[in-house]
Amino acid sequence: MLEPHFCFRCNRPCLKQDLCKKCTTQLPWVTHLPTLKTAEINEIQSLFSHEEPISNWIHQFKYRNHLQLTSLFSELMLEHLNIPPSTEQIIAIPLHKKRLKERGYNQAELLAKKIAKHTKISYQPDLMIRHKKTDSQIQLNASQRQKNVKNCFRINPEIELSKQHILIIDDVYTSGATLNEAAKTLKKSALETQITAWTIARAS
Repeated sequence: MLEPHFCFRCNRPCLKQDLCKKCTTQLPWVTHLPTLKTAEINEIQSLFSHEEPISNWIHQFKYRNHLQLTSLFSELMLEHLNIPPSTEQIIAIPLHKKRLKERGYNQAELLAKKIAKHTKISYQPDLMIRHKKTDSQIQLNASQRQKNVKNCFRINPEIELSKQHILIIDDVYTSGATLNEAAKTLKKSALETQITAWTIARAS
């Protein structure tokens, strides 16, 4: 007999994932809304609106070492978001090496690894490097965010990037500055690269 999981929200036993059916229906889903796109990104898909309890869960995942949320979020992404059939590689938005050392892990990378393993799509952890240490984006407006992340990424010269479809994983879509800068960097190396992005949540 399978042992039950316990709901991350209410702590009641549940058989599927780490959320009970009742709590699942009470979350701020946005999967019923139109997907977003930008000049650089073909499609941006998100699970939730960035509000409680999701915003708190992401904070715990990102800053408080609640790594059990890796499975919960990755499984929900795989169940509710769509991977284009032409996707050839999965990458995560990278952290600068100093921030990675401070935090000990990259939450987007944990999600990307799980998703790549499940889908059997190639995961490229070293394709894109964050060579510029940026300030926290939390208190910045849209134009400040864009300026903050400008030219902060570069492509690893040891990895050849050809025309392909790449899925980028990140935690939150706010202004789109980080994801757009990442996509722009990828397209500088391979102009016709197609890009899809998945995030746990997006700002309202």
